[in-house]
Amino acid sequence: MLQPIDRYELPGLSPETFAVDADGDLWLIDSLTRKLCHLRLMDGTFKLLASAPLSPIVGPAGKLRGLTIDGNAVWFLSSPASGTRDTLRRIAINDLVWTPA
Repeated sequence: MLQPIDRYELPGLSPETFAVDADGDLWLIDSLTRKLCHLRLMDGTFKLLASAPLSPIVGPAGKLRGLTIDGNAVWFLSSPASGTRDTLRRIAINDLVWTPA
């Protein structure tokens, strides 16, 4: 049986998708709040640094998936609740409205 190299708890978060950037920071989309969350590993635990709402960009429903970080931009794939076409979005990280943890 395969054993994980590392295992981390993410209390209070329900990740819909996630990515790890070049610095080792964890980025995830929380399915309950529809926010992009930026976390950093500190003392063996991922700590939330800041979060930004994605509902103003993609609406209140549908799935947010396929996240990646590319330098100063975030890419994600969204699937609308209506079942129409998926949309790939690229947004500058600095253009999002961030709330510090």
